[in-house]
Amino acid sequence: KHELTPLKFSPQPQDICVIQFSSGSTSDPKGILLSHQKILINLQQISQGIQSMPGQQLMSWLPLYHDMGLIGGLLSPLYHQVILHLHSPVDFIKDPLAWLSLVEKKGIHFLVGPDFMYKSLAQLMRRCPQPMNLSSLQFCMTGSEPVSARTCHQFNEVFSPVGLSDRALMPVYGLAEAVLGVSFHPFQTKYETEIFSKTKLAQGFAEKSADERDSIELVSCGYPLLQNQISILNEEQEILEEGRIGEICFWSPALTTGYWQRQDFFQEQMCSYGFRTGDLGFIHRGRIFVSGRKKDLLIVRGKKIFSVDVERVLSEKFSGKFGRIAVVGERDLDLSEDQVFVVIEQRGLWRRTKISRKEIISTLAGWVPLAENDIFFVPTRTIPRTSSGKSKRYLLNEMIQNGEIQRRQSWFFVYFLQAQISKVKMLLRVGKKSTKTLSDEPLADPLRKDLIAIFCLVVGVSENEVSFEKKISEYGLDSIQVVQLIHELEKKTGPIPILDFYRFDHLEQVYVYLKERHSKT
Repeated sequence: KHELTPLKFSPQPQDICVIQFSSGSTSDPKGILLSHQKILINLQQISQGIQSMPGQQLMSWLPLYHDMGLIGGLLSPLYHQVILHLHSPVDFIKDPLAWLSLVEKKGIHFLVGPDFMYKSLAQLMRRCPQPMNLSSLQFCMTGSEPVSARTCHQFNEVFSPVGLSDRALMPVYGLAEAVLGVSFHPFQTKYETEIFSKTKLAQGFAEKSADERDSIELVSCGYPLLQNQISILNEEQEILEEGRIGEICFWSPALTTGYWQRQDFFQEQMCSYGFRTGDLGFIHRGRIFVSGRKKDLLIVRGKKIFSVDVERVLSEKFSGKFGRIAVVGERDLDLSEDQVFVVIEQRGLWRRTKISRKEIISTLAGWVPLAENDIFFVPTRTIPRTSSGKSKRYLLNEMIQNGEIQRRQSWFFVYFLQAQISKVKMLLRVGKKSTKTLSDEPLADPLRKDLIAIFCLVVGVSENEVSFEKKISEYGLDSIQVVQLIHELEKKTGPIPILDFYRFDHLEQVYVYLKERHSKT
């Protein structure tokens, strides 16, 4: 009944199209200003790197608030006239291999995802092999987080028998300040790794190593995209020669014009060679290698060590014995080096005996000096994380300095009492709906056995570690595992609203809920 006046809007190339916020792993998230022009420039650069053809097909599940999801998983396919199969992250999390099997069904040519996606797929395929054909894949772009040589090798090894080309994996390096892409490994060539000396890397030199005990394998992120320029700088912002480690600096026609309401901070990051990324790396035979984050660099006994390397060593040594781990350092100005702290999320009171402080100290002996009071065992979900799951080390360090981590560590001594109180509350709450509890059910109850088996599979615990009286939160489930658990249970009981599951504190509540649903159907 009312005449509407159409909104007239003619954006100019320099107008802001997107404010893309950084993850905030090393500082507060920053709003990166991306104009229409900058986005189109980077999309054109990407087209030179992937050589896609109209009509080919790309599949992604990455969230669109993430720069790799928005640019690489949505705008790039649209720009290159590639058919896009866009899925929810839940689709991938529920059943990663079922998601991957769509490659054969749909004839997918391209995948984009972070390192953990390829790691998860390789581990699941090795554990539960499934028939599929990946011969149509031309590239699998891997980036957004440090690319692991082990992940690349495992993914190739596991999926080559089902048709994956050894030239498909494509490591890349980028950041939101460049819209997305800075350097790409050459299209349709096998990814490249090099083995370097850890000792020499700690001294600032990228040199090959023949000693397996002193070696680390790093993945090449290829060459700068069209018109991009990459330099490696020292602390005085002078260009270092090839093979020297320093801060990665880049200039690109796609470089952002600044940060929303933080232009002062953006200008601090600029220098005569371009934008200082905060990433550390080096150039070897013309290729870019990323070795860590400047803010994650620890100075220990005159050597430079990356937090992520210490975390990797502990994770591999004590695989499955704890939840998330984070390593941070606090600079001692008198000694000009860092005091190192290790924070470990334990999955509950019952699992604390599986790893001791002395074992951690022994593992890092001769590399990272630690005292027992430098190691903290804390409840799950203590380590702050970004929206993409990265540890916020700067916030964690603040929590150590203000005593918050120490206070949370002491919570373990009252866990048993809390569990007993929660148990009474839970039984009273469940009793209103049903008088049955787990103890009333026969030991051979198939539903009970299924619940335990599925829970053990998803969480990675043994059957004797599962207690129906223990809080679910004490097992350290993250949101990905919750979705996977629900998906596996749905195979037995039918659809389960995800919000229903989040109402439960204990497995006994889950059991009663499933039992009542089963009796109704």
